[in-house]
Amino acid sequence: MLVTDGGALAGPELFTIPTLPGGTADAIFQWTGEELGWDIYEANSTVTDPDGTVRPHNCLDGNGDGFADADSDYPWEFCADHNRAIPVKLPSLSSLAFGGFYSGSPYLGALGSLPPGEGGLNPWGGFAYMWHSHTERELVNNDVFPGGMMTMLIVEAPWAPID
Repeated sequence: MLVTDGGALAGPELFTIPTLPGGTADAIFQWTGEELGWDIYEANSTVTDPDGTVRPHNCLDGNGDGFADADSDYPWEFCADHNRAIPVKLPSLSSLAFGGFYSGSPYLGALGSLPPGEGGLNPWGGFAYMWHSHTERELVNNDVFPGGMMTMLIVEAPWAPID
């Protein structure tokens, strides 16, 4: 049951999708990167129009709600963070540990270079998060990590196909 009454207390009914052990649940929600402090689509990135013209990506907010409109390059982009760079210096590739869901880029929908044999489970450059139990025995299968009871969340770019 999803509570939508603004005066009601927020609790498990609002933020929990109950499932049975070993079961799954699919959910689709909209993530905007609001007030993240940097442009999730890469500051000063470009897009290529159908006619081949390369131009900076736009963030058009005609209705004044703070988010890019449907006719923008990335609908629902938080316009206050448009063209703001990540506020940290990223480490070199030799300092990183790679996993199957790393796209090689810190930006949503972008792919970067990876060493041979790394990555491959994230073809659309989404942000992958692992939600899990903190009971160690539930995180392994025959002492092999990861395994057991885990939930993966991936935030995909608007153009990623979701079946």
